[in-house]
Amino acid sequence: MDQVLKGFNGTIMAYGQTASGKTYTMQGNDRYDRIEREMLKYEKKIKLLASQGNSKRKKKLEKAAKKLKIEKLNEMSKEDIVLDPQSQGIIPRVISTIFQKTSNSDLSFIEYSIIVSLSEIYNEKVNDLLDPDKQDLRIVQSKNKGVMIQGITEFLCNSEEEVYRLIDIGNKNRAVGSNRMNDRSSRSHTILTI
Repeated sequence: MDQVLKGFNGTIMAYGQTASGKTYTMQGNDRYDRIEREMLKYEKKIKLLASQGNSKRKKKLEKAAKKLKIEKLNEMSKEDIVLDPQSQGIIPRVISTIFQKTSNSDLSFIEYSIIVSLSEIYNEKVNDLLDPDKQDLRIVQSKNKGVMIQGITEFLCNSEEEVYRLIDIGNKNRAVGSNRMNDRSSRSHTILTI
């Protein structure tokens, strides 16, 4: 972290097969567990209706499930997001460290700007999770910024809460699908840039 705050780039990547603990490593205790349990009830009903060929009722339930998930995510406070410091993942620890170190800096002549973007790679395309209208973005190399995603939405954040709120918005916009190993597995790869 000290080197990153001195201006060097840093990358943390979780890699592994489905259900190997990537999300837990990065986020800690799954902060969406309560919401996901509620969503499973809807998903079971949706699957049942789909198997019975009732597409009108299935579409209504899908819409209601998405609306419920968004409402529940909007109700979450920072305390819900980071319940226990001992069970925090890498991302909450990094966010906390960045804000602690930048606010307690002895170097008053240095001004820090904490800029956040959130994107995903889905079906070999880069999509902006903070502005869903921005799809299939290009990765380019800039002389000033290095490798970057052209046209990505960036937000200046002044607090940990602002970063968490952006992560919540991005998570609502992720492309999610299931596979044989894990019903809740995401088919996209998320990139949080701070």
